[in-house]
Amino acid sequence: MNVYARLWDEVRPHWKLALAGMLLSMSMATFELLPSVLTQRLIDDALGKKNLNLLYVLAAMLFGMLILRTLSHAARMMCLGRLAQMVLFQIRTRLYEHLQSLSMSFYQNKRTGQIMSRVTNDVNVIEQFIVESIRDGIINVVKLILIAAILLWTNWQLALITLLPTAPLAWGTKHFSQKVRTGYRTMRRRLADMNAILSDTIGGIRVVQVFGQEENEAAKFRAKSLDFQQAGIWTNKLQAIFYPGVNLAFGIGQVLVWLLGGREVIEGRLSLGHLVMFSGLVAQFYAPVQVLSQMSNLLASTSAAGERVYEILDMQPDIKTEPNARPLRAVEGAVKFENVTFGYDSGDPTIQEINLEIKPGETVGLVGPSGSGKSTL
Repeated sequence: MNVYARLWDEVRPHWKLALAGMLLSMSMATFELLPSVLTQRLIDDALGKKNLNLLYVLAAMLFGMLILRTLSHAARMMCLGRLAQMVLFQIRTRLYEHLQSLSMSFYQNKRTGQIMSRVTNDVNVIEQFIVESIRDGIINVVKLILIAAILLWTNWQLALITLLPTAPLAWGTKHFSQKVRTGYRTMRRRLADMNAILSDTIGGIRVVQVFGQEENEAAKFRAKSLDFQQAGIWTNKLQAIFYPGVNLAFGIGQVLVWLLGGREVIEGRLSLGHLVMFSGLVAQFYAPVQVLSQMSNLLASTSAAGERVYEILDMQPDIKTEPNARPLRAVEGAVKFENVTFGYDSGDPTIQEINLEIKPGETVGLVGPSGSGKSTL
């Protein structure tokens, strides 16, 4: 199942909002980079040559870019927030409507809390993905391309050296994503199990207290909570290994910039303004790489949540209404069972050889222990 392709199908009807969010993200990326480029002229031409008029012009340009970036930021937040809510509305509504059409065998094998977890928790993860993938993904990819082009144009030898850490980082991110996706998938299942116990216990709290089952229910919840904790610790361990390594690679790149670039300045092959601009751009280059590497967490979590949501949407009811079915005529309301036996997918009959007749106007109460087939009947 390609979760991301299906999520794109959800976004496609709102392509205007998505396009506006992308364009505003690209505008923000441009406005964030231009101040670093202007730094070179500020140091070499305005300050170095004591050109006061140029200083005023550059300061006015920097102020204008700050205003434009702020406006772009606000507009982008409104676009992406509206987009996310519209997509979530259609997913959540379709999911709820589809649940109404599924057969009783589905509900026999799924607990209420597990279903609620998919409608609420998993759909909320999808919301986070829709907002952050456009907000952080696009803007940082654009920044990477622009910064790499400027660095190579300024000093391609120094640029290649400082960008070396990105190669092992890309390899590490790929393997990290594969492992952390497994961890998030396990965590989503464990969270659903916890919600199922919580829903059953609170819904039947009177029965639990009447039969003195508080400690038994608490022990079941504690066991599932411990499973969730262990999955979270394992996932966190992966993050604790990966992200500090990313920061180490970025730090090495910054040291190389000042070491090799400083030597170029001392030997007269590079101006101080270009070195400061280069250092600023390198810092801005590593930041998007770090954000994109951290998005592997979100991608893994979204993949696990999306699989669970679309698993329900892809289910078909066991009993379907025929296209040419005739409407039911007026009925008297009588119910009669003769040697009725019925079971679900497990194979064992839930009710067996039931004989029952209820005449119109009669009221019959069903009494029996949990799991005896009252709801099925």
